[in-house]
Amino acid sequence: MTVKSYDIVIVLDPKLTENNLKDLITKSKKVISSMGGEILTEDNWGLKKLAHPMKNNRDGFYYFIKSRLDVEKIDEIKYNIRVMEGILRISIIKSNVEVVK
Repeated sequence: MTVKSYDIVIVLDPKLTENNLKDLITKSKKVISSMGGEILTEDNWGLKKLAHPMKNNRDGFYYFIKSRLDVEKIDEIKYNIRVMEGILRISIIKSNVEVVK
């Protein structure tokens, strides 16, 4: 098991209510935790204009999570979050910066 730091950016549907957004973020974090991931930091980047339309949306809510993940679980985490209703896009990128608690 190789664990490394990753930056996760989740883009959510801008038409969702605030409660639905919170629920989706909570579910996404549970997926990460259930796969052995450790959430180090998180940040709500808010509503931003998209570079190109995604599922007929010009805007999206961006949520950032810095996490330590098992390299072998990344595809499974990405799939389990991507299939949730209301998720426009998820990106998991290896981080060059280690967070020290």
